[in-house]
Amino acid sequence: MNGTLSSNSTSHAQFGGTINIASIVLGFVIVVLNARAVVTIGRTRALKTTSNIYVASLAVTDVMVGSMLFVMKLVEHLGYCEWLDDNKLASVGAFCLTLTAYMASTLTTVAIAVDRYAYISWPNFYKSNVTPRRVVLSMLPVWTVSFGLAVLMTALKSAGQGQGQGCPRSVPGKESVYVVSPVYVISCVISGTMYARISRVALRHRKAIAAATPAAPISTREEQGPSAPSSQQQFAQRIRGMKMFLVVFGAFFVCYTPYMVVHALHRLVIPVHSTVYNICLFLLAFNSFLNVPIFLSLNAEFREAFGPACFRSHRLNQTRARDGDVTDAA
Repeated sequence: MNGTLSSNSTSHAQFGGTINIASIVLGFVIVVLNARAVVTIGRTRALKTTSNIYVASLAVTDVMVGSMLFVMKLVEHLGYCEWLDDNKLASVGAFCLTLTAYMASTLTTVAIAVDRYAYISWPNFYKSNVTPRRVVLSMLPVWTVSFGLAVLMTALKSAGQGQGQGCPRSVPGKESVYVVSPVYVISCVISGTMYARISRVALRHRKAIAAATPAAPISTREEQGPSAPSSQQQFAQRIRGMKMFLVVFGAFFVCYTPYMVVHALHRLVIPVHSTVYNICLFLLAFNSFLNVPIFLSLNAEFREAFGPACFRSHRLNQTRARDGDVTDAA
């Protein structure tokens, strides 16, 4: 009996150490990839578009997540958790910055969904009124609200711990369930509704194109030669551009939901095994790694600019001339 308990304890400790090391590596990779993404967008004129402003905002939140993950797990791996608990400023700061990053990521996802719905539904209004500068200004309330909610939860956690019980660390407590969970659920509902509406608009437009555009003979099309893209073609290009942000939302939902469910169960219903909790926490952070590969695979201009500097200019110009991507221009 004692041997079995000892074996289970050893296996659990080994798994915890593996998760810590994997988290340290993941945090470092997240910081490198997303910092490069921010620099790429900032230094490439062709990428300073409204849609890429949101990409940059997500990358900034991911840099914060990766930094805190790397630092916190490194401190834990080196055995300095007690020092962090005793250092009030470091403990509160780590907790607040971590929550700010996660809240900003959640609210930015909502802002992207609303923006893309406006872009698809009212393209003329969008092009004449929405600029990269205005998108940057619109992100200020997102970050302000995120920071405010993080400060609120930090204060609640500190008050809930009472005197002499240490300072809050990077894992949210029971009080966060009453703030984080509702924000997450509402954000997912809004984002899901926006993308569902985009799908309906796309389907309706596709049916309209099929009904209004008879197939022309091949010879007639050849005689006409190349022409400027029609409104239908431009709409189709905009819809294709939705794929990137739809995949981003899907990855966000898949990575965040398990942690939100497990965290709520652990804090309000029954204790969840630490192994399950750590896996869900790792998956939560893994979402910050996924965003850049998604951008690289589905955004041609971003992919070309992200590559080696010696190939950037020529290949980026080739891509713009070849694709004429309306979505990236928005």
